Amino acid sequence: MEEDMTTIMAILTTRCIVVFLIVITLPAYARCQLSDIDLRKDCGTCGNACCALQFIVGGSSEPIYEEFSNFLMKGGTDGWYFYSDSTDLRSQNVSADFIIQGYYSSILNRYQNTLNFAVEKSTNLQMVSVRAFSISNVTGTYCDAGQNYKNLVQFMIGLKMPYTEVHIWGCPKTKP
Repeated sequence: MEEDMTTIMAILTTRCIVVFLIVITLPAYARCQLSDIDLRKDCGTCGNACCALQFIVGGSSEPIYEEFSNFLMKGGTDGWYFYSDSTDLRSQNVSADFIIQGYYSSILNRYQNTLNFAVEKSTNLQMVSVRAFSISNVTGTYCDAGQNYKNLVQFMIGLKMPYTEVHIWGCPKTKP
């Protein structure tokens, strides 16, 4: 009887360990799923890997600025986006109304990518241009496997805001 109890306890302990490992690795696995984002890797465009895109969105600059900032403060869709700082430039004679800086971090903060957003002045009352930039912070990240592009597009998808994407620099489209 005692041997049976020991065997049962060993089986239960093993099952608990397996369930625990599944639970703690599932978020990491889910983050690796690239879903429908067509990853565009960059190799050294900015010395390190980087990506610069322009997003055309509906609205005016201040509400867009607030949505971007709040989304970063809330951690984005996966909890790994972080807000750093922002500046109101409307009193200056420049083309942007606001700039926002944040970063995207990998699991355990091992790798970070700086994110910069420039919310430009509205050219009309219904559309705003947001220049978005992501760069790998780790020295030697010459090729990024598409991570900087993913940082920006995943951010926009998470906002659930219709947008038009324009390529500016880095992260080139792959040729079919």
